[in-house]
Amino acid sequence: MSNSTVDSNSAPGRNGICGGIRAWKSNLTITSSTVSHNSAQTGGGLCTRKSTLTITNSSVSENSAQQSGGGFFTELSTLAIASGCVFENNTCHGKGGAISGSSRSNMDISHSSFSSNKASGNGGVVSLEKESRLFSNSCTFTDNWAMSEGGAVGVMDHSQHSDTGSIFTGNTAHDMGRHMFLCVVFCLDFWGKVLQCLL
Repeated sequence: MSNSTVDSNSAPGRNGICGGIRAWKSNLTITSSTVSHNSAQTGGGLCTRKSTLTITNSSVSENSAQQSGGGFFTELSTLAIASGCVFENNTCHGKGGAISGSSRSNMDISHSSFSSNKASGNGGVVSLEKESRLFSNSCTFTDNWAMSEGGAVGVMDHSQHSDTGSIFTGNTAHDMGRHMFLCVVFCLDFWGKVLQCLL
């Protein structure tokens, strides 16, 4: 998919998934495109399962989800985001304001920006769970917010996040409804014990 616009679509109802695009057991490439103003219960802009998604030089903005992944929800999938992608103003009332990765998903993100994304749960930008993995390189994470943990990235359930050369500024987490504090990465083990919080 190239030079395309996916705008103002929805998957309504309690079981609504994939507001804009759905990829199931597929290979999908998105280039120089816009995914915006879409909504769903899970995966406001896009969702994948058992798929490979590559996105470059594209904008993902102002999408929303009630449960997981305001912008994207990915499960049992491989996701590569590179070369000037912009994720901004995506929201989720659950986890992962911009992206939610679940069930051994593998994500590589480079040279992209994430700003003003919000989650009412954990992971203002990205929520990782169920042994998922994220590697970020030379990205910017700015002014993202989570009501619970991980203003930028929330990591749990034996998932992993590593980073090289990215800039994290102004990301805020509310810490389970207590005082406001800056938290870049929040990690939990399977039983909910705090493993790491980088301030």
